[in-house]
Amino acid sequence: MRLNQKGLAPIAIIGIILIALAVVIVGGGVAYYYWYQPSSNDVADINTNNNTNSEDICSRQLSGSPSQTVQDECEAELGIIYCGDGWCVCNCPGSNNTNMNQNTNANSNVNTNIDLTLDTDEDGLTDVEEAIYGTDKNNPDTDYDGYTDGEEVDGGYNPLGEGKLITYETYTESEYDFSVKYPDTWTKEDVDYLGNGTHSLVNLLTPELAGMHANVNGYSEMPESSINISIIEEIYEQDETVYSSETITVNGIESIQRSEGGMSSYTVTYVPFGEKYVRFLWDVSDDSAEFDKVLESFTEIENTNTNTNTNTNTNTNAVVDAYPGWGTYTNDTYNYTLRYPDHVLTDITITTSSINSGTGEEVEDVCVSLKYGGEGLDYGYIQISSPDNYGFTQTICGRTGFGYQTTHITEGVTLDGTTYTAEGEEEQGPGTVTNYHNETLVLYLADNTRIEYGAVPGEVLAWDSYLGAKDILLQILESYQAI
Repeated sequence: MRLNQKGLAPIAIIGIILIALAVVIVGGGVAYYYWYQPSSNDVADINTNNNTNSEDICSRQLSGSPSQTVQDECEAELGIIYCGDGWCVCNCPGSNNTNMNQNTNANSNVNTNIDLTLDTDEDGLTDVEEAIYGTDKNNPDTDYDGYTDGEEVDGGYNPLGEGKLITYETYTESEYDFSVKYPDTWTKEDVDYLGNGTHSLVNLLTPELAGMHANVNGYSEMPESSINISIIEEIYEQDETVYSSETITVNGIESIQRSEGGMSSYTVTYVPFGEKYVRFLWDVSDDSAEFDKVLESFTEIENTNTNTNTNTNTNTNAVVDAYPGWGTYTNDTYNYTLRYPDHVLTDITITTSSINSGTGEEVEDVCVSLKYGGEGLDYGYIQISSPDNYGFTQTICGRTGFGYQTTHITEGVTLDGTTYTAEGEEEQGPGTVTNYHNETLVLYLADNTRIEYGAVPGEVLAWDSYLGAKDILLQILESYQAI
Protein backbone atom coordinates (compact mmCIF):
# COMPACT_ATOMS: atom_id res chain seq x y z
CA MET A 1 0.00 0.00 0.00
CA ARG A 2 1.32 3.44 -0.91
CA LEU A 3 1.34 6.43 1.45
CA ASN A 4 -0.15 9.73 0.48
CA GLN A 5 2.78 12.18 0.12
CA LYS A 6 0.55 15.15 0.76
CA GLY A 7 -0.51 13.75 4.15
CA LEU A 8 3.01 12.92 5.28
CA ALA A 9 4.37 16.48 5.06
CA PRO A 10 1.94 18.11 7.47
CA ILE A 11 2.45 15.40 10.07
CA ALA A 12 6.22 15.72 9.90
CA ILE A 13 6.02 19.49 10.26
CA ILE A 14 3.80 19.24 13.29
CA GLY A 15 6.17 16.75 14.91
CA ILE A 16 9.14 18.99 14.37
CA ILE A 17 7.28 21.96 15.94
CA LEU A 18 6.33 19.91 18.98
CA ILE A 19 9.91 18.75 19.46
CA ALA A 20 11.16 22.34 19.20
CA LEU A 21 8.63 23.55 21.78
CA ALA A 22 9.67 20.79 24.14
CA VAL A 23 13.33 21.79 23.81
CA VAL A 24 12.48 25.46 24.51
CA ILE A 25 10.41 24.60 27.58
CA VAL A 26 13.04 22.27 29.03
CA GLY A 27 15.84 24.71 28.27
CA GLY A 28 13.94 27.61 29.83
CA GLY A 29 13.33 25.59 32.96
CA VAL A 30 17.00 24.73 33.24
CA ALA A 31 18.01 28.35 32.67
CA TYR A 32 15.47 29.52 35.24
CA TYR A 33 16.79 26.98 37.74
CA TYR A 34 20.38 28.08 37.33
CA TRP A 35 19.95 31.80 36.85
CA TYR A 36 16.82 32.95 38.76
CA GLN A 37 16.56 30.68 41.79
CA PRO A 38 18.22 32.28 44.89
CA SER A 39 21.32 30.43 46.03
CA SER A 40 22.14 29.66 49.66
CA ASN A 41 24.03 32.97 49.80
CA ASP A 42 21.07 35.04 48.56
CA VAL A 43 18.90 36.95 50.99
CA ALA A 44 15.61 35.19 51.67
CA ASP A 45 12.16 36.65 52.14
CA ILE A 46 12.75 39.62 49.87
CA ASN A 47 9.81 41.99 49.74
CA THR A 48 7.88 43.25 46.71
CA ASN A 49 9.62 45.80 44.46
CA ASN A 50 8.24 49.27 43.86
CA ASN A 51 10.56 50.05 40.87
CA THR A 52 11.17 53.69 41.83
CA ASN A 53 14.80 53.67 40.64
CA SER A 54 16.91 55.91 38.52
CA GLU A 55 18.67 54.30 35.56
CA ASP A 56 22.27 53.82 36.80
CA ILE A 57 23.67 50.38 37.69
CA CYS A 58 22.96 50.92 41.37
CA SER A 59 19.28 51.62 40.95
CA ARG A 60 17.83 49.83 37.94
CA GLN A 61 16.31 46.38 37.84
CA LEU A 62 18.38 43.88 35.85
CA SER A 63 16.63 41.55 33.46
CA GLY A 64 17.80 38.05 32.89
CA SER A 65 21.11 36.67 34.00
CA PRO A 66 23.58 39.46 34.96
CA SER A 67 26.32 39.47 32.36
CA GLN A 68 29.97 39.66 33.25
CA THR A 69 29.92 43.30 32.19
CA VAL A 70 27.02 44.04 34.55
CA GLN A 71 28.77 42.18 37.34
CA ASP A 72 31.95 44.21 36.76
CA GLU A 73 29.98 47.50 36.76
CA CYS A 74 28.29 46.57 40.05
CA GLU A 75 31.58 45.54 41.63
CA ALA A 76 33.15 48.84 40.53
CA GLU A 77 30.45 50.64 42.58
CA LEU A 78 31.23 48.37 45.56
CA GLY A 79 27.78 46.86 45.11
CA ILE A 80 26.42 43.35 45.60
CA ILE A 81 24.07 41.59 43.14
CA TYR A 82 20.93 40.11 44.71
CA CYS A 83 18.43 38.00 42.79
CA GLY A 84 14.85 37.17 43.59
CA ASP A 85 11.75 35.75 41.94
CA GLY A 86 12.35 36.82 38.34
CA TRP A 87 14.63 39.76 39.03
CA CYS A 88 18.16 40.82 40.03
CA VAL A 89 19.53 44.08 41.32
CA CYS A 90 22.93 45.68 42.10
CA ASN A 91 22.70 47.06 45.63
CA CYS A 92 25.31 49.79 46.20
CA PRO A 93 26.29 51.52 49.46
CA GLY A 94 24.18 54.65 50.00
CA SER A 95 22.03 54.05 46.88
CA ASN A 96 18.33 54.87 46.74
CA ASN A 97 17.49 51.44 45.35
CA THR A 98 14.11 50.33 46.54
CA ASN A 99 13.93 47.17 44.46
CA MET A 100 15.58 45.05 47.15
CA ASN A 101 14.23 45.13 50.69
CA GLN A 102 15.90 42.93 53.27
CA ASN A 103 13.09 42.50 55.79
CA THR A 104 14.50 45.08 58.18
CA ASN A 105 11.97 45.46 60.99
CA ALA A 106 11.62 49.16 61.66
CA ASN A 107 9.39 48.71 64.71
CA SER A 108 11.09 49.81 67.94
CA ASN A 109 8.78 47.64 70.07
CA VAL A 110 9.66 49.34 73.37
CA ASN A 111 8.19 47.32 76.20
CA THR A 112 6.88 49.68 78.84
CA ASN A 113 5.58 46.90 81.03
CA ILE A 114 8.57 46.62 83.40
CA ASP A 115 8.32 43.83 85.94
CA LEU A 116 9.21 45.59 89.19
CA THR A 117 9.40 42.27 91.03
CA LEU A 118 11.86 40.58 88.65
CA ASP A 119 14.95 39.28 90.48
CA THR A 120 17.16 37.78 87.76
CA ASP A 121 19.94 36.46 90.02
CA GLU A 122 17.57 35.62 92.93
CA ASP A 123 19.71 37.45 95.50
CA GLY A 124 16.84 39.22 97.25
CA LEU A 125 17.18 42.49 95.33
CA THR A 126 14.92 43.16 92.37
CA ASP A 127 16.55 44.21 89.12
CA VAL A 128 15.28 47.75 89.75
CA GLU A 129 16.92 47.78 93.20
CA GLU A 130 20.14 46.39 91.68
CA ALA A 131 20.23 49.44 89.40
CA ILE A 132 19.72 51.76 92.39
CA TYR A 133 22.52 50.19 94.46
CA GLY A 134 24.83 49.73 91.46
CA THR A 135 25.07 45.95 91.87
CA ASP A 136 25.12 43.30 89.13
CA LYS A 137 21.64 41.93 88.43
CA ASN A 138 23.21 38.76 87.02
CA ASN A 139 25.51 38.12 90.02
CA PRO A 140 23.94 37.37 93.41
CA ASP A 141 27.18 38.38 95.22
CA THR A 142 28.59 41.40 93.39
CA ASP A 143 31.59 41.91 95.72
CA TYR A 144 32.26 38.16 96.19
CA ASP A 145 32.38 38.37 99.97
CA GLY A 146 30.20 35.31 100.60
CA TYR A 147 26.99 37.24 101.28
CA THR A 148 24.31 37.88 98.69
CA ASP A 149 23.59 41.47 97.70
CA GLY A 150 20.16 41.23 99.31
CA GLU A 151 21.58 39.96 102.61
CA GLU A 152 24.07 42.84 102.77
CA VAL A 153 21.48 45.52 102.00
CA ASP A 154 19.05 44.05 104.55
CA GLY A 155 21.83 44.09 107.14
CA GLY A 156 22.83 47.66 106.33
CA TYR A 157 26.12 46.69 104.68
CA ASN A 158 27.66 47.84 101.41
CA PRO A 159 26.97 45.26 98.66
CA LEU A 160 29.80 46.70 96.54
CA GLY A 161 32.63 46.34 99.09
CA GLU A 162 33.58 46.80 102.71
CA GLY A 163 31.79 48.90 105.27
CA LYS A 164 28.27 49.94 106.07
CA LEU A 165 25.77 50.86 103.41
CA ILE A 166 25.55 54.67 103.19
CA THR A 167 22.02 56.03 103.15
CA TYR A 168 21.13 59.68 102.89
CA GLU A 169 18.96 62.20 104.67
CA THR A 170 17.46 65.19 102.87
CA TYR A 171 17.90 68.78 104.05
CA THR A 172 15.12 70.92 102.61
CA GLU A 173 15.50 74.69 102.77
CA SER A 174 11.90 75.91 102.65
CA GLU A 175 12.71 79.65 102.75
CA TYR A 176 14.81 79.48 99.59
CA ASP A 177 13.28 76.34 97.99
CA PHE A 178 16.19 73.98 97.49
CA SER A 179 17.39 70.69 98.97
CA VAL A 180 20.56 68.63 99.36
CA LYS A 181 21.23 65.09 100.55
CA TYR A 182 23.84 64.11 103.14
CA PRO A 183 24.91 60.78 104.76
CA ASP A 184 22.64 59.73 107.62
CA THR A 185 25.73 59.34 109.83
CA TRP A 186 26.29 63.11 109.66
CA THR A 187 24.67 65.67 111.95
CA LYS A 188 22.65 68.66 110.72
CA GLU A 189 23.03 71.84 112.78
CA ASP A 190 20.83 74.84 112.00
CA VAL A 191 22.74 78.13 112.08
CA ASP A 192 20.40 80.84 110.71
CA TYR A 193 22.90 83.70 110.97
CA LEU A 194 22.33 86.88 108.94
CA GLY A 195 25.06 89.45 108.37
CA ASN A 196 27.46 91.02 105.85
CA GLY A 197 25.29 90.04 102.89
CA THR A 198 25.35 86.38 103.94
CA HIS A 199 22.56 84.22 105.34
CA SER A 200 24.27 81.20 106.89
CA LEU A 201 21.69 78.39 106.96
CA VAL A 202 23.08 75.08 108.16
CA ASN A 203 26.20 73.07 109.03
CA LEU A 204 26.54 69.41 108.03
CA LEU A 205 28.98 67.75 110.45
CA THR A 206 30.77 64.44 109.92
CA PRO A 207 30.50 61.82 112.73
CA GLU A 208 33.64 62.97 114.56
CA LEU A 209 32.05 66.41 114.99
CA ALA A 210 28.64 65.23 116.20
CA GLY A 211 27.53 67.18 119.25
CA MET A 212 30.00 70.02 118.68
CA HIS A 213 28.73 73.55 118.12
CA ALA A 214 30.00 74.86 114.81
CA ASN A 215 29.71 78.64 114.75
CA VAL A 216 30.19 79.48 111.08
CA ASN A 217 30.15 83.25 110.80
CA GLY A 218 33.61 83.30 109.27
CA TYR A 219 36.16 80.94 107.83
CA SER A 220 38.43 81.09 110.87
CA GLU A 221 35.93 79.40 113.17
CA MET A 222 34.72 76.72 110.78
CA PRO A 223 35.41 73.22 112.20
CA GLU A 224 37.23 70.60 110.21
CA SER A 225 35.26 67.91 108.39
CA SER A 226 32.12 69.94 107.87
CA ILE A 227 30.09 71.69 105.21
CA ASN A 228 28.44 75.06 105.69
CA ILE A 229 25.61 76.07 103.35
CA SER A 230 24.76 79.77 102.99
CA ILE A 231 22.94 82.20 100.74
CA ILE A 232 25.16 85.09 99.61
CA GLU A 233 24.45 88.27 97.65
CA GLU A 234 27.62 88.25 95.52
CA ILE A 235 31.01 86.58 95.10
CA TYR A 236 33.86 88.69 96.37
CA GLU A 237 36.77 89.36 94.04
CA GLN A 238 39.76 87.02 94.09
CA ASP A 239 42.64 87.97 96.37
CA GLU A 240 45.76 86.37 97.76
CA THR A 241 43.70 83.81 99.73
CA VAL A 242 42.31 82.25 96.53
CA TYR A 243 44.59 79.41 95.49
CA SER A 244 42.64 78.24 92.44
CA SER A 245 39.33 78.82 90.68
CA GLU A 246 37.48 76.80 88.05
CA THR A 247 34.07 76.43 86.44
CA ILE A 248 32.22 73.20 87.28
CA THR A 249 28.72 71.84 86.74
CA VAL A 250 26.51 71.12 89.75
CA ASN A 251 23.49 69.05 88.78
CA GLY A 252 23.41 70.76 85.38
CA ILE A 253 24.08 74.28 86.75
CA GLU A 254 27.32 76.04 85.73
CA SER A 255 29.01 77.05 88.99
CA ILE A 256 32.30 78.43 90.33
CA GLN A 257 34.54 76.38 92.63
CA ARG A 258 37.52 77.82 94.47
CA SER A 259 40.22 76.56 96.78
CA GLU A 260 40.82 79.29 99.30
CA GLY A 261 41.55 80.15 102.90
CA GLY A 262 44.17 81.65 105.15
CA MET A 263 45.78 79.40 107.73
CA SER A 264 43.31 76.65 106.80
CA SER A 265 42.21 75.65 103.34
CA TYR A 266 38.65 75.38 102.12
CA THR A 267 36.84 74.40 98.99
CA VAL A 268 34.08 76.91 98.23
CA THR A 269 31.46 76.29 95.56
CA TYR A 270 29.12 79.07 94.40
CA VAL A 271 25.93 77.81 92.71
CA PRO A 272 23.86 80.53 90.96
CA PHE A 273 20.42 80.75 92.53
CA GLY A 274 18.18 83.45 91.07
CA GLU A 275 19.92 86.76 91.76
CA LYS A 276 21.97 85.23 94.59
CA TYR A 277 24.25 82.24 95.14
CA VAL A 278 24.12 79.13 97.29
CA ARG A 279 27.57 78.84 98.85
CA PHE A 280 28.95 75.44 99.90
CA LEU A 281 31.95 75.95 102.21
CA TRP A 282 33.85 72.73 102.87
CA ASP A 283 36.98 71.84 104.80
CA VAL A 284 39.26 69.96 102.41
CA SER A 285 40.69 67.79 105.20
CA ASP A 286 37.65 65.53 104.80
CA ASP A 287 36.90 62.98 102.06
CA SER A 288 36.16 64.93 98.88
CA ALA A 289 34.05 62.10 97.44
CA GLU A 290 31.33 62.59 100.05
CA PHE A 291 31.39 66.35 99.54
CA ASP A 292 30.97 65.85 95.80
CA LYS A 293 27.90 63.66 96.45
CA VAL A 294 26.35 66.30 98.72
CA LEU A 295 27.11 69.01 96.17
CA GLU A 296 25.74 67.05 93.19
CA SER A 297 22.50 66.34 95.10
CA PHE A 298 21.65 70.08 95.10
CA THR A 299 18.15 70.44 93.69
CA GLU A 300 15.97 73.49 93.23
CA ILE A 301 12.41 72.92 94.43
CA GLU A 302 9.79 74.11 92.01
CA ASN A 303 7.19 76.28 93.68
CA THR A 304 3.96 74.41 93.01
CA ASN A 305 1.68 76.77 94.95
CA THR A 306 -1.40 77.62 92.94
CA ASN A 307 -3.88 80.39 93.51
CA THR A 308 -7.38 78.96 93.50
CA ASN A 309 -8.99 82.41 93.94
CA THR A 310 -11.82 80.98 96.00
CA ASN A 311 -13.70 84.02 97.30
CA THR A 312 -15.77 83.08 100.34
CA ASN A 313 -16.55 86.71 101.30
CA THR A 314 -16.25 85.90 104.99
CA ASN A 315 -14.45 89.23 105.70
CA THR A 316 -12.54 87.88 108.68
CA ASN A 317 -10.03 90.77 108.43
CA ALA A 318 -7.08 88.49 109.16
CA VAL A 319 -3.89 90.40 109.93
CA VAL A 320 -0.77 89.25 108.10
CA ASP A 321 2.31 89.36 110.33
CA ALA A 322 5.00 91.28 108.46
CA TYR A 323 7.65 89.93 110.87
CA PRO A 324 6.90 86.22 111.33
CA GLY A 325 8.89 84.60 114.10
CA TRP A 326 10.02 87.92 115.61
CA GLY A 327 9.53 88.94 119.23
CA THR A 328 7.45 91.95 120.26
CA TYR A 329 8.21 94.67 122.80
CA THR A 330 5.11 96.57 123.93
CA ASN A 331 5.29 99.89 125.79
CA ASP A 332 1.92 100.17 127.51
CA THR A 333 2.79 103.54 129.05
CA TYR A 334 3.39 105.35 125.77
CA ASN A 335 1.42 103.00 123.55
CA TYR A 336 3.76 101.62 120.91
CA THR A 337 5.28 98.30 119.88
CA LEU A 338 8.67 97.36 118.46
CA ARG A 339 9.50 94.05 116.79
CA TYR A 340 12.89 92.32 116.92
CA PRO A 341 14.39 89.12 115.44
CA ASP A 342 14.34 86.21 117.85
CA HIS A 343 16.65 83.63 116.28
CA VAL A 344 19.68 81.82 117.65
CA LEU A 345 22.62 84.07 116.82
CA THR A 346 20.95 87.45 117.30
CA ASP A 347 21.34 88.87 120.83
CA ILE A 348 18.67 91.40 121.80
CA THR A 349 18.95 93.54 124.94
CA ILE A 350 16.05 95.83 125.88
CA THR A 351 16.40 98.25 128.79
CA THR A 352 13.32 100.12 129.99
CA SER A 353 14.56 101.58 133.29
CA SER A 354 16.51 104.83 133.64
CA ILE A 355 17.37 107.33 136.33
CA ASN A 356 15.61 110.69 136.56
CA SER A 357 18.45 113.19 136.38
CA GLY A 358 16.55 115.64 138.57
CA THR A 359 15.26 113.45 141.40
CA GLY A 360 17.67 110.50 141.14
CA GLU A 361 14.72 108.12 141.13
CA GLU A 362 14.29 105.23 138.73
CA VAL A 363 11.68 105.75 136.02
CA GLU A 364 10.13 103.16 133.69
CA ASP A 365 9.40 103.32 129.95
CA VAL A 366 10.64 106.92 129.57
CA CYS A 367 13.81 105.80 127.78
CA VAL A 368 13.82 102.43 126.06
CA SER A 369 17.14 101.12 124.71
CA LEU A 370 17.51 98.16 122.35
CA LYS A 371 20.84 96.65 121.27
CA TYR A 372 21.32 93.81 118.82
CA GLY A 373 24.35 91.77 117.89
CA GLY A 374 25.87 88.32 117.93
CA GLU A 375 28.83 86.34 119.22
CA GLY A 376 29.15 88.70 122.17
CA LEU A 377 29.45 91.79 119.99
CA ASP A 378 27.04 94.73 119.89
CA TYR A 379 26.31 95.87 116.34
CA GLY A 380 23.62 98.53 116.45
CA TYR A 381 21.24 100.25 118.87
CA ILE A 382 17.91 102.08 119.01
CA GLN A 383 16.85 104.47 121.81
CA ILE A 384 13.28 105.73 122.07
CA SER A 385 12.69 108.74 124.31
CA SER A 386 9.08 109.46 125.37
CA PRO A 387 7.32 112.73 124.44
CA ASP A 388 7.38 114.01 128.03
CA ASN A 389 11.18 113.60 128.06
CA TYR A 390 11.61 116.03 125.19
CA GLY A 391 14.92 117.83 125.57
CA PHE A 392 15.97 115.12 128.05
CA THR A 393 14.05 116.88 130.84
CA GLN A 394 13.79 113.66 132.86
CA THR A 395 16.70 111.47 131.79
CA ILE A 396 19.40 111.45 129.14
CA CYS A 397 18.28 109.11 126.36
CA GLY A 398 20.83 109.31 123.60
CA ARG A 399 24.30 110.33 122.58
CA THR A 400 25.52 113.71 123.79
CA GLY A 401 28.81 114.22 121.89
CA PHE A 402 31.60 112.97 119.61
CA GLY A 403 35.33 112.60 120.12
CA TYR A 404 36.51 112.76 116.51
CA GLN A 405 35.73 114.55 113.27
CA THR A 406 32.15 114.14 112.06
CA THR A 407 30.26 114.49 108.78
CA HIS A 408 26.59 115.43 108.66
CA ILE A 409 24.40 112.67 107.16
CA THR A 410 20.70 112.08 106.43
CA GLU A 411 18.56 109.12 105.33
CA GLY A 412 14.88 108.36 104.83
CA VAL A 413 13.05 106.01 107.21
CA THR A 414 9.41 104.86 107.08
CA LEU A 415 7.67 104.29 110.42
CA ASP A 416 4.04 103.33 110.82
CA GLY A 417 3.26 104.37 107.23
CA THR A 418 4.98 107.79 107.42
CA THR A 419 8.37 108.62 105.90
CA TYR A 420 10.75 110.67 108.05
CA THR A 421 14.17 112.17 107.37
CA ALA A 422 16.65 111.07 110.00
CA GLU A 423 19.62 113.39 110.51
CA GLY A 424 22.90 112.76 112.30
CA GLU A 425 26.66 112.47 112.17
CA GLU A 426 29.19 109.96 110.90
CA GLU A 427 32.24 109.95 113.18
CA GLN A 428 35.62 109.06 111.66
CA GLY A 429 38.68 108.68 113.88
CA PRO A 430 42.09 106.96 113.52
CA GLY A 431 40.82 103.40 113.12
CA THR A 432 38.36 101.07 111.39
CA VAL A 433 36.51 99.64 114.41
CA THR A 434 33.30 101.30 115.57
CA ASN A 435 35.01 102.97 118.48
CA TYR A 436 36.52 105.31 115.86
CA HIS A 437 34.23 104.98 112.88
CA ASN A 438 30.48 104.98 113.63
CA GLU A 439 27.26 106.87 113.01
CA THR A 440 24.33 108.26 115.00
CA LEU A 441 21.00 109.40 113.47
CA VAL A 442 17.92 110.97 115.08
CA LEU A 443 14.31 111.53 114.02
CA TYR A 444 11.27 113.00 115.77
CA LEU A 445 7.69 111.80 115.50
CA ALA A 446 4.74 114.18 115.46
CA ASP A 447 4.15 113.72 119.22
CA ASN A 448 7.81 114.64 120.01
CA THR A 449 8.87 111.03 120.51
CA ARG A 450 12.62 111.02 119.82
CA ILE A 451 14.19 107.98 118.17
CA GLU A 452 17.97 107.63 117.91
CA TYR A 453 19.79 104.77 116.20
CA GLY A 454 23.23 103.84 114.88
CA ALA A 455 26.39 101.82 115.50
CA VAL A 456 27.46 100.84 119.02
CA PRO A 457 31.05 102.11 119.58
CA GLY A 458 33.39 99.22 120.36
CA GLU A 459 36.98 98.01 120.14
CA VAL A 460 36.31 94.84 118.11
CA LEU A 461 33.51 95.28 115.59
CA ALA A 462 34.62 96.74 112.26
CA TRP A 463 32.70 99.58 110.61
CA ASP A 464 32.19 97.43 107.51
CA SER A 465 30.67 94.65 109.64
CA TYR A 466 28.19 97.11 111.10
CA LEU A 467 27.19 98.30 107.62
CA GLY A 468 26.81 94.68 106.46
CA ALA A 469 24.24 94.04 109.19
CA LYS A 470 22.59 97.47 109.22
CA ASP A 471 19.57 96.12 107.35
CA ILE A 472 18.56 94.31 110.55
CA LEU A 473 18.76 97.59 112.45
CA LEU A 474 16.50 99.32 109.91
CA GLN A 475 14.01 96.45 109.93
CA ILE A 476 13.72 96.71 113.71
CA LEU A 477 13.38 100.49 113.51
CA GLU A 478 10.71 100.41 110.80
CA SER A 479 8.65 97.86 112.78
CA TYR A 480 7.73 100.69 115.23
CA GLN A 481 3.97 101.01 115.43
CA ALA A 482 1.68 103.18 117.57
CA ILE A 483 -1.18 101.32 119.35
